[in-house]
Amino acid sequence: MSDDPRLLIAFCHAIEQSTKNGFEVLDREKLTAIHRALITLKSQIEDTLARLEEKEKKRRQLQ
Repeated sequence: MSDDPRLLIAFCHAIEQSTKNGFEVLDREKLTAIHRALITLKSQIEDTLARLEEKEKKRRQLQ
């Protein structure tokens, strides 16, 4: 995700709205932005988990 805090605030606000009222209250543009952000976030989490797993494997090998 972008480092722009306004994007994060807008993203959080959109998620909050959708959980209260359902996703139908959001337009296609906002839903697409949320979807892209979630895909990016998923990728970043997967990359971080893979790096952590590699560190853990190396640590176990050194023991």
